[in-house]
Amino acid sequence: MRFKKIIASTLGILFLIVTGGCESAFSKQWSAVMEQPAEGFTGCWTGIWSNETRDWEGSLRCIITNKQEDEYTANLEAKWLAVFALHYSVDFQAVNHGGLWHFSGETDLGFFSDGLHSYSGKASNEKIYTTCQCAGGRGTIELHRP
Repeated sequence: MRFKKIIASTLGILFLIVTGGCESAFSKQWSAVMEQPAEGFTGCWTGIWSNETRDWEGSLRCIITNKQEDEYTANLEAKWLAVFALHYSVDFQAVNHGGLWHFSGETDLGFFSDGLHSYSGKASNEKIYTTCQCAGGRGTIELHRP
């Protein structure tokens, strides 16, 4: 059983190495969105992610866009050890209650990234706090405006 975990972790790290590298489509999108004024809690965010179960953490950049009504997409760039990057998107529902956004969503990052990740959290126009659950444990994301 321990051998399977070592193999899965090694393959996950190799995946992160392959997907990291030169300027990404995410970086280009980040630059374009940074030039636009933020509206509500859409726009660019930066901060940290942490996996409390594995005691891992890293930097995170996030671009939130409004798809329609209460539907949003978060495009994320999560870095680990300042070198390895994982780019992914999460579709979520958000409702504003008295100036505070309450949201939840999920995305499947595949076997090597612990499968289904479920997110829920709260956001103001200046800060976002999110909890995350996946097969690899639980964690948090804390974001602020860049």
